[in-house]
Amino acid sequence: MTASPHADLERLALCTSAVAESERSLLCVLDREGRILFANQAWRQGVGKGGPNPGLADVGGNYLEECARAAKDDVTAVESYLRVQDVLAGRLREFSLDYPCRIGEKTAWFQMSVRRAQGPLAAAVVRHSDITASKLLEAASERESHYDRLTGLPNETYFREMLISMGRDCPERFQGMAIFHVGIDDYDMLVHGYGRAAARAVEVAVSQRLKNLDQKKVALGALTRGEFLVALHCDSCLPETHSMAHRLRALTAPPVPFGGFNVYMRTSVGVALMGPQVVDEIAVERGLQAAEMALLAARRGTGSSARIYDDAMAESHRRMAAHHAIARKALDRKEFVLYFQPIVGGSSRFPVAFETLLRRRLEDGSVESMQEVFGDLERSSTIIEIDQWVIENVCRQWVSWRQEHGSRWPVATISVNVSAFHFQQAEFLTWLRATLDRMGMPPQSLALEITERAYVDDESAFVRSIRGVAGMGVSLWVDDFGTGYSSLQTLRRGFASMLKMDRAMAAPETYDRRTKAMIAAVVSLARGLGVGTIGEGVETPEQAEELDRLGCDLQQGFLHARPMAAADIESWLLAMADKRPAQDAPSAGVSGATRAS
Repeated sequence: MTASPHADLERLALCTSAVAESERSLLCVLDREGRILFANQAWRQGVGKGGPNPGLADVGGNYLEECARAAKDDVTAVESYLRVQDVLAGRLREFSLDYPCRIGEKTAWFQMSVRRAQGPLAAAVVRHSDITASKLLEAASERESHYDRLTGLPNETYFREMLISMGRDCPERFQGMAIFHVGIDDYDMLVHGYGRAAARAVEVAVSQRLKNLDQKKVALGALTRGEFLVALHCDSCLPETHSMAHRLRALTAPPVPFGGFNVYMRTSVGVALMGPQVVDEIAVERGLQAAEMALLAARRGTGSSARIYDDAMAESHRRMAAHHAIARKALDRKEFVLYFQPIVGGSSRFPVAFETLLRRRLEDGSVESMQEVFGDLERSSTIIEIDQWVIENVCRQWVSWRQEHGSRWPVATISVNVSAFHFQQAEFLTWLRATLDRMGMPPQSLALEITERAYVDDESAFVRSIRGVAGMGVSLWVDDFGTGYSSLQTLRRGFASMLKMDRAMAAPETYDRRTKAMIAAVVSLARGLGVGTIGEGVETPEQAEELDRLGCDLQQGFLHARPMAAADIESWLLAMADKRPAQDAPSAGVSGATRAS
C-alpha cells in the first residue's frame, strides 16, 4: 500500500520537530508555494504576541509573502526572500544567513537556514536558531584581537588596517597623512618609581585624553609600555602636523592622580609624513617605522620633544643597528680589554686615581676605542651587560694589584663610566653590592662616572638608585660637566663628590677669557659644595698651569699620561711611586676636594 502525501509530511514533521525541539530552534515546513504546512511549538510561540519573531507567519500562512512584505524595509529580508524562492523552485539546495532581532531592550541574533525537502507536499524546511551567545563570544573574540585590553584603543594590527582604509577612502582634497608615535619617556622608571598599577593608570589616562581628539580626522592605536599611535588626515600636512604634535604633548603633560599623589611624566613624539600615494601594507609599514625612528631621535635629544622623520634618521638608525651588532659580537667573543688613564694631582703631577676605558681588540692585534659605539647603546640591554663586565673585571684587576703590591700601590681610587640606564633598573643596587662583596673590592675605592644629562627629578627611581650607591660608600663623579645638561639640584643634594670638567672647556682653541672665567666659576662652585674638580683633555703645559692657577684640583690628559693596558700601567705606576712625595700618599680614596692634591 502506497503511503499518502500527508503521511510523508507527518513523518517529516515528526523528524524535524524532534531535532528542532532539542535545539530549541524555531522550525517550519513549507510547500512549493511558500505556505507553512507544519510548525513546531517554538515557532508557534515565536510568532505570537511578545514572541521573539512576531513577524513570522503561523501555520497556514504564507512564509514567502511575509518575507516579501518585510523586504520593503529590511535588506536582510530581501536576500532571504530571493533565496527562499530559489530553494522552493529547486535552483538552490540550501542557504543560511544571520540577522539581528530586537527583543524588548535587547538585541538578539538568529541564524536562518533553509534547505530543500524531499516529498510530494513538502518543499523546504526553515529553521531560525538563536545564536546570540555565539555572536557575543565572536564579538568578544574580535574585540580581543582588534583592541588593547587595558586602554580600549585599537591595537597595532587593527591600526594598520585602519590606516589602509583611511588611505583608500581619503578624499582627493587631502594631501596625505601624518603618523604620530607618542611615547611616555622613561617608562621603566615610572614602573619602578611608582609601581605597575600607577603606570597602568597613566596609560589609561593618556588614552582617555587622546580620545578627546576629533575622531573624524584621526585614528588612534595603542602599543605596549606607554606608547600610542595617532594618524591624521592632512589638508595642509606640515602646519597641521606641527599643531597636532604640540597638542599631543599638551594633552599628555598634566600629571595623573593616583593613590593620593600625582604621577608626573614626560612624553616625546615621532612624526612621519605620508604623501598622497597608494596606502597599502608596505606604505603603512614604512610609515610606522619612520614614526618610530623619529620618536627614538626625539628621545635621544633632550627628551620631551617632537621630531619629524627625515632621511638622516634612517641613516642614524642603520648606524645604531651596526654599532649594536659590533658591541654584541665583541662581548660574545670576549674582544673587550680594559685600559686605564691616570688622573694626577694638580700640583704634584703624581697619579691619585685611574679612569677605566674600554677598548676592543681587533683580529690584527690592534685596539680601537668604543666611544662612538657606546653612544648608540645608551638605552639598551647590551650596555647593561657591558658595564657589568667592566665593573667586575675592574674590581678583579684592582684587588689583584693591591694584593700583589700592598702599600707600594700608590692609587686609591679607580673610576668606571656607567650608563644612566643602570640606575633605572630595580636590581642594580643589589647587583653592585653583591659584586663588590664577591670580588673583595672596597666600595670607597670605586667611583662611578655619570654624565650630567643623566640626572632627573628627585622623585625618580634614578635618584633613589644614586642615593643608594652613595650610601654604599661608592663615589659618584659627574662626567663632562659643562656640556649644557647641568643639574645644580643634584649637586645641592650632595650625591656627587667630583666634577670632571668637559675637555672642550680646556681645549687650546677655546681657551679664551670667557672659558677661563667659566672654569673659575665651576671650581668656586665645587669648593663651596665640598666637591672636587678634574680638568680633562690636558695636552699642553700651558693648559696645566692655567688649571693650577684657576684652582682645579686634579688633571687628566695626554700631557700627563695616555691610556695604558693593565700590564703597562702597572710598571709605569710603580716607577712613579718611588718618586712620590709623602704628602701625596693615597688615603681611602679620591672622594672630594680635600683629597685632591
